Amino acid sequence: MPVNKYMWHLLILSEDDATRQLGNGLALAADFLCLNQIQVCQCNNGWQKTVNSLKDKQLNQYTQRRILLIIDFDKCKNRLDLIRKDELVKTFQDRIFIIGSFSEAEDLKKCYDNTMSLEDIGKSLATDCSQWKNKCLNHCQNEVKRLCQDLSENVPSFTQK
Repeated sequence: MPVNKYMWHLLILSEDDATRQLGNGLALAADFLCLNQIQVCQCNNGWQKTVNSLKDKQLNQYTQRRILLIIDFDKCKNRLDLIRKDELVKTFQDRIFIIGSFSEAEDLKKCYDNTMSLEDIGKSLATDCSQWKNKCLNHCQNEVKRLCQDLSENVPSFTQK
């Protein structure tokens, strides 16, 4: 079911298949959202292409649209700052959130149970905010807080766990 573009909704844009799997897990476990409030979009094949794809998301037209970029930071300490310098990201900074593993999404398995799938890790992240506090995701704590704040202000059924 497509999202209702005129009500609060979240589009998840992912860099590759691994980050898409994380996004799927987040979407599946986000039981505080209705089916028409969240959509995982197809992969963009690279973090820069993911950022560039924002221009096609009609953020001016749909003021209730939120974007969650899930990327690999590839151990680049200033990747978040680089992305924040993008003109669209600056313009819509209150509606664009950027998260991802400090290295590669696949490395998240080492921070959790190695037998967990990336989708299961995404589900775990959606249901327990404390799961974000680990060495693979620590760098995006402020983004997670901003997203949780936006959810608490706009989604009545959201409660932070």
